[in-house]
Amino acid sequence: MRNETALLLRLNAHNALQTPLLLINPPDDPDAYHGLIIAGVLHDNYQQHLRWQHTETPTWFGCHLPEQQLNQNTASTVVLFLPKGKQRLLAQLQLLPGRVFVNSRLLVIGAIDAGIKSAGKKIDAFCDRTGKLDAARHCQAWSGVLKDQPKTDLSSLIKLWPLTFSVHTSNIASLPGVFADGRLDTGSRLLIETFNGCQNRLPKIKQMLDFGCGSGVLSLTIAQLIPDMSIKAVDSDAFALHAAALTFQQNKIQGSISATALPADIAGQYDLIVSNPPFHQGNTQTTQLSQAFIQQLPKLLNRNGQAWIVANQFLNYEAICRACGLKVTREAANNAFKVLLIKR
Repeated sequence: MRNETALLLRLNAHNALQTPLLLINPPDDPDAYHGLIIAGVLHDNYQQHLRWQHTETPTWFGCHLPEQQLNQNTASTVVLFLPKGKQRLLAQLQLLPGRVFVNSRLLVIGAIDAGIKSAGKKIDAFCDRTGKLDAARHCQAWSGVLKDQPKTDLSSLIKLWPLTFSVHTSNIASLPGVFADGRLDTGSRLLIETFNGCQNRLPKIKQMLDFGCGSGVLSLTIAQLIPDMSIKAVDSDAFALHAAALTFQQNKIQGSISATALPADIAGQYDLIVSNPPFHQGNTQTTQLSQAFIQQLPKLLNRNGQAWIVANQFLNYEAICRACGLKVTREAANNAFKVLLIKR
């Protein structure tokens, strides 16, 4: 059980929570919250969302709460677990339907090393009577009473930024908390430039998979190099999926964008797979998802298919590839990143 969940249960044991709760991004499995009165759960992570779908608790996957589904009569306390990144926290607070939950209680719970001390102060703009409610296990809970204010529309949080690559200038859509918000990150740039210089070594590409697509940068740039192919872009983050859909729309890219919990859930085989795979889950560094992705490559790649991934230098993905019987070569590297070409 995560410390943040343990703190919430401690508050409940001390009779601090006697009202139905709306949980936003609870980090543990549903069984960990036994004893709480839960009116609903909102998750922007698809894998976590699926865990709650097997319960009787109403649950939604997305960037914001469907207002018609929940109101103050069914949930009078909103519990928001601290996300990774201050901008995502602000977005989640802005997207709360303030007029629905006016005078409702807001709890923000998070670890001290994840920034809860400063995050607690950010609720002042959204709440009255704010303050630290409790602290335990290196976590804190901040409390306030939500003000009467209109919910921010998601479209107002979208940023469009220009990306120039080869002869193309494109508009990339981004939302708070999506990886490399508002810029092309160094790793993805290295992957794109390396891939561009190796087109003569590519197989005939009809089907492409972009795993962990984020705002859709890799799909877009490769589609500009190889226009006549089918693209499937997947991610587990609701904000990323929304941004990628807008990037495709802005640049008239044809393809499918879908939520995926685990690499094993991805259907089909592909001539080309590209990825800048995540190695964080929330505020925790882990290669579990990337390892699971690599382990699925023998199933996902066509016979002559290729996977191009970029990774931090310290991540030993080569060993995972070889353990799976895959052929791997390092195609490019700099001080921080490396580009790997993987084949069956």
